Amino acid sequence: MGSANDRQVAGDHYPKTGEQHWDMMWRLYREAWFVGNVTKYVTRYRKKNGVQDLEKAKHYLEKLIELETAAAGEETRKLPPPSAGGVTRCAICGRTDCENPNGKH
Repeated sequence: MGSANDRQVAGDHYPKTGEQHWDMMWRLYREAWFVGNVTKYVTRYRKKNGVQDLEKAKHYLEKLIELETAAAGEETRKLPPPSAGGVTRCAICGRTDCENPNGKH
């Protein structure tokens, strides 16, 4: 199976030029955005688009698995140091709004 970036479920409204939207969302929000989309499509599938919504949920989940697998394989994440620029960052994920800065991620 290829990358989740190789296909789109329902339509072609995200052109394959520049950064993919979901890659930007990963960079900005990490897994939260993907989990939100998976749950959105699974929750509404019976009332809206049926199996197509399940395919969309699956697509987001496949991409999240790809991203998490790649992140786990990195020896060193390219994150700013925890206190770069006077902003406190989580030592694990690098986010400034991490709710569990020293715990399990």
